[in-house]
Amino acid sequence: ETGIFKLQNSFGFNGLYNTAISNINNPNIILLDNSTVEYAGTNQIITPITTSSYKNVKLSGSGIKQLGDPTNINIDENLSITAGSLNIASGEVITVNNRLLITGGTMTIEDSGSIVQINETDTNIGNISMKRNAFIKAYDYIYWSSPISNFNTNELFQNPSNHIYYWDTLANNIPYGGTGQGNWIDATNQTMLAGKGYIARGPNYNEIT
Repeated sequence: ETGIFKLQNSFGFNGLYNTAISNINNPNIILLDNSTVEYAGTNQIITPITTSSYKNVKLSGSGIKQLGDPTNINIDENLSITAGSLNIASGEVITVNNRLLITGGTMTIEDSGSIVQINETDTNIGNISMKRNAFIKAYDYIYWSSPISNFNTNELFQNPSNHIYYWDTLANNIPYGGTGQGNWIDATNQTMLAGKGYIARGPNYNEIT
């Protein structure tokens, strides 16, 4: 039967002398399938494991959990958040093979940060906050796509744009000077479909981010 390794160490599970399991004596860490490492403290660093990968990771406790490595936090099974906050900073990525389960707390992915899920058929639970910044000049058109559901196109800018479209390959374009099919369709104030491309014109004032 697999178990749970619960830690409150602020410096993480494995790594330097001040982590829960120090690398000083070169321990061989083996985590069995279905096992869980639970970060149950306050303001903790999630460290990579030098000799293995996490199976399940649970975040509880309080404060902000941060990645201890920008690209090498790998979870073979599920990531669960029941309390506290997980922050993925700009340029960082966390890889989760299976499910993301958020039943409490929050998860925020800053601009240029990412979560990579390997098994696309798994169903996630809960909400995340993902930030994406774009430098836009007046009247610029920018292509957008949403990796998540229930995001409204009017929320792309602080002031909604009246020029948001998606491309419909079957739409009749003859009334607009075309020769058959394919046209831009109005998409203002619509829920973005995950993975679908949209184009939106920026506000009619000077440069914004």
